[in-house]
Amino acid sequence: MCRMIAVIGKNEKVNSYIDEMKNQALNGRHKEHGDGYGISYFRNGSLHTRKESCAIWERKNIYTDEDFGNIIFLHARKAGLGKVDLNNVHPFSSVVDEKTFIFMHNGTVSDIKKMGMRLKQLNNDSITDSQICFEIFQNKYQLCNDIEKSLKITIEEIAKNCEDISALNIAISDGEKLVVSRCFFDMEEYYEIFYRTDDNTTVVSTEKFGDYSDWVLLENKNIYVFETDKNIKKLDINI
Repeated sequence: MCRMIAVIGKNEKVNSYIDEMKNQALNGRHKEHGDGYGISYFRNGSLHTRKESCAIWERKNIYTDEDFGNIIFLHARKAGLGKVDLNNVHPFSSVVDEKTFIFMHNGTVSDIKKMGMRLKQLNNDSITDSQICFEIFQNKYQLCNDIEKSLKITIEEIAKNCEDISALNIAISDGEKLVVSRCFFDMEEYYEIFYRTDDNTTVVSTEKFGDYSDWVLLENKNIYVFETDKNIKKLDINI
């Protein structure tokens, strides 16, 4: 159970979104989300990440106006499966077929081990369900080389094999696209995700913020693909 913000634009400043992530973590729904935080951003194709196992409201401010990028992910964790430590703090990252991905998840798949023991992480009780979801995505991407299709197949396969799922609300990016799923099975209000677009920037958030009236609620069991040209594509999740 977590709070998330994802941004796609051009020269988006990290500092512009930290206070809101802090507010959601400390004062948002089902507060407090204090089991670590992570901030990742792509700049000119390079990934920059900072994670701490402390709460985001306890962090030291290391960001300046020189920290900006075209994709920004912010995540505040409320631990479900997996212990509270730095290794379990989102966003997670990996390189697949020479492409770098960042991944973050809101929700819990309590019976993720039903996915099978072929995944080495399943033998490690300190590994989270979110990390296993990310590995499944990576395996699918190696087969089809398509980010949105890989996420769709990942969610559909997990939903088919697992029963104890609160939500598979996922944000993933390759530094070019922002792909977000909303797929909840419980606690509809908590697992809301909204987006708004302004000029060439799209912001996706687990809670509305700012003095804006144009937030759009993502539909359940759908994947949204956001790009810098404001183009938005939507895919159904067949479950």
